[in-house]
Amino acid sequence: MGKALPLYEETLAKRKAKLGHDHPDSLHSMNDLAYAYRAAGQLAKALPLYEETLTKRKARLGPDYPDTLDSMNNLAIVYLDDKQLAKAMPLFNELLAARRKQFGPPIRGSPASWLPSRLNCSTPSSIAKPKSWFANAWPSGKRAIPTTGPHSIPRRCWAPPC
Repeated sequence: MGKALPLYEETLAKRKAKLGHDHPDSLHSMNDLAYAYRAAGQLAKALPLYEETLTKRKARLGPDYPDTLDSMNNLAIVYLDDKQLAKAMPLFNELLAARRKQFGPPIRGSPASWLPSRLNCSTPSSIAKPKSWFANAWPSGKRAIPTTGPHSIPRRCWAPPC
């Protein structure tokens, strides 16, 4: 990732200069650079970029636009990586509400790609909130929380932090 970071930074600088700071392509490059920082383990650089990207996408594209929701998801995941569960969960709740508005409630066995990809549940007290969030993601009745498979709570929530 070390060789790629300067290219991402250069691309963002050129797009901002040519297209403007709030152009969707500039925001895409900003998101890409934040992802590269995160992949390189530089959360301190990734976090403000993700926050800025989300703010600008909400203002430019609207709160329910797919790129805005992707930014919301990305920021929430970085908050989890940084062990800021109190900031991550409201974003995931907002994301869940927006996705339900667009697509309806998830059905059992469907790919839940818009749910958090993983939760760093390192203490019993921090497990209760994500577990409750997952329980609310699949309402009772005909729908159920997956207990096996790639989108199950045991795999996602009870696994040791990465």
